[in-house]
Amino acid sequence: MVSKIVKYFLVILFLSLQLFAQDFRVLTEIDSAKYLIGDYINIKYRIEYKDGIGYQMPSIKDSVHELSFIKELPLQQYKKDDYYIDEHTFVFSKYDSAGVVVPSVKFKYTDSNKDDKISYSNQVEFVVTTMEVNLQEDIQDVKAPIRIPLNWWMILLYVLILILLATLIYFIYRRYLKKKETLIEAKPIIKIPPHEIALKALRSLEEQKLWQQGRVKEYHTELTDIIRRYFEGRFNFLAMEMPSSEVIDNLTKISNGKLFEKVESFFNNADLVKFAKFQPLPSINEKMMIQAYDIVKSTKETVANESEEVKTDV
Repeated sequence: MVSKIVKYFLVILFLSLQLFAQDFRVLTEIDSAKYLIGDYINIKYRIEYKDGIGYQMPSIKDSVHELSFIKELPLQQYKKDDYYIDEHTFVFSKYDSAGVVVPSVKFKYTDSNKDDKISYSNQVEFVVTTMEVNLQEDIQDVKAPIRIPLNWWMILLYVLILILLATLIYFIYRRYLKKKETLIEAKPIIKIPPHEIALKALRSLEEQKLWQQGRVKEYHTELTDIIRRYFEGRFNFLAMEMPSSEVIDNLTKISNGKLFEKVESFFNNADLVKFAKFQPLPSINEKMMIQAYDIVKSTKETVANESEEVKTDV
């Protein structure tokens, strides 16, 4: 009895000394004095300090050896009167029954004069117990599962609801499917005639003004590639993969001599620039573009009632 009185007296004395340390004090709190095995045990360190005080938080996980550390909760901070209050809460657990003493923890802090000081938290105690078992009672068998009587009206209601839902989903799906079928129609494939593609490419090349910038070889290469791609689309032979001589030979089979001379002159001039490093006059560069337009326009596809006229022109 005397030892308990001395212990309580020391605790009260310790708390009183903490209260007198006005600038910085630490209080340890727990949420219960009795826990069951495996319960979460929340240990809160309430740190109260004034403006200008700094402190270093010790490793609580390593300080409480009797408990198993679980996690640390988010820091809670607020101000009350002249004090800033930080609440550090740590969650522990214990898996055997025993009395537990959370020891006093040393906190280092600096006062308003930047002098190093030390303060100690108070010690707390609690008990971890097992489930209480009445040893006087007889051991009983495990109770059988409780049988819940079937409510046939409820079952019938659920079945009807499921049938209605299935029917509704079916009609919505059928309606959506039909609507989708009407919306999805075969879009006509619009085939752009080869001459339109070629003329558009020629206009784009003309707007780039390559030869005016000194990029003469690039200009003639792109110009002949446009005509080669046009021949592939218009006359169905692989002009892009053939040398100029083979392209001209293929054209002799499908066109007249006038077109042959025009195409031969066009490719010969372009090959001189690309392979012989020939530097053409500006007039030659302009003439090459005019020839390209002329080749496309004079061989383009026309409607059926004008086909005869195109043949005579070609």
